[in-house]
Amino acid sequence: MRVSNRLTESAICLVASEHGPDRQLEKLLQGAGRLQTASKPILEINAQSERVKSIASMDDQAFREDAAWLLLDEARILDGDKPANPRAFADRQARLFALAIGHGK
Repeated sequence: MRVSNRLTESAICLVASEHGPDRQLEKLLQGAGRLQTASKPILEINAQSERVKSIASMDDQAFREDAAWLLLDEARILDGDKPANPRAFADRQARLFALAIGHGK
């Protein structure tokens, strides 16, 4: 994980390592059977994003954890993947939505 100095609108994204191939090229090579294992992507966080700032300032530890996992899953989705655990993703999303509309805790 690293703080991004490139992101301006997005809160988070996955990028290729400095020594690895582009993320999309890597996926194409894997799909074609030309690459056995993919390199681990780097999580870039936009520390200036209002969402990131809001999450970091929350007192509720459980909320911060749910929100952080949702941001990671958002990065995976934007990268063309699925959330690592779709059930946990849905549960976190439901909890935060319930809080947002006033039906949580």
